[in-house]
Amino acid sequence: MAFRGPFQLFGLERSFFTRKMEATFRAMGVDYEFRLKTQARTEWLEARAGTHLIPVVLTPEDWMLWDSTPMAFDLERRFPGRNIVPTSPVQRMACLLIEDWVDEWLPRVAVHSRWMYDDNAAAIARSLGTNVAGFWVGEEIPQDKEPEVAFIADFIRNGFGNRACNGLAATSAEEGPIRAGFDHQLDLLAAIFETQPFLFGDRISLADVALVGAFVSHFLGDPEPRTWVEARQPSLVAWVERAFHTTVGEEDWLPDDALNPLLFPLFDEIAREFHPHLAATYSAMSAGSKRFEMNLDGRDVEFMVVPYREASRQFVRDEFLQLDATSEAKVKEVLGSRGLLDVYQLEPLATFHHQSPAGTRHPVL
Repeated sequence: MAFRGPFQLFGLERSFFTRKMEATFRAMGVDYEFRLKTQARTEWLEARAGTHLIPVVLTPEDWMLWDSTPMAFDLERRFPGRNIVPTSPVQRMACLLIEDWVDEWLPRVAVHSRWMYDDNAAAIARSLGTNVAGFWVGEEIPQDKEPEVAFIADFIRNGFGNRACNGLAATSAEEGPIRAGFDHQLDLLAAIFETQPFLFGDRISLADVALVGAFVSHFLGDPEPRTWVEARQPSLVAWVERAFHTTVGEEDWLPDDALNPLLFPLFDEIAREFHPHLAATYSAMSAGSKRFEMNLDGRDVEFMVVPYREASRQFVRDEFLQLDATSEAKVKEVLGSRGLLDVYQLEPLATFHHQSPAGTRHPVL
């Protein structure tokens, strides 16, 4: 089937996964257009994509896709040679483990830093309201559109913002631990990037791209967490700028499927909170619960069940199960020996069904 033009990325400028998907297109050198998910387009987009989530992508063949990780894998099939997922087994699984952590655990820091600080919340709510009303951030808003922007901003802040913080235990009560944990994570990342350009060597990876999306949309895009990054690890500001403007070429990952030793403290951090959270989500979903408590550094913290955690866990699990015997043994030796695969080897929940559709046809509008 003939392609008819660039991919169209529908989302919002301050959206975590919109920016991740944009960073994916940029890293792979894929032609795309960034289009806002405005109020006027919402009904059409959600009907065609079958989801209210963002981003959604309209492909050149006129298919609508969603879910950033499967879309990245789809692009790898379309554009061989531009791959951003390592092909050697240890680096590949390590990449997916880090990407899963970025996608499913760092949003807790993101929503806390966005909505628990009044000045930041007001500024970003207005940015989101500006986009939904059909304007880019920084664009002059016509006077007669100001009430619409203000209404949308208020709705987002008092609706989605509060629900997200409560669901992810990202409230003001958790401010100290969240901030301390984020500072530590910044230190770990900065140490890695002081020794090599990207997580797995000279070539940008899907895990790097996920980090870029998180920083562009939230940790540098929002004024409050930007001050945290600049105060703690200012070198990461330059890294994000460079990574966001990197397109794969002839660069490669570390030879012989090696991992930088500085990745292992990051893996320890991932295993400290995120993997117990995945396991607790799994147990809660097995019991049919909507909420659960888990212990975080001696504190009993209540979370809302996010079903997509199980979808992402199964995605990583499926990739592991596709390894041949030799590759599986190597991955188990390097990563499994540290317990990093344990939660991903749990059997899929029989009661859970997630569909990330391959695409839906629709007429061009």
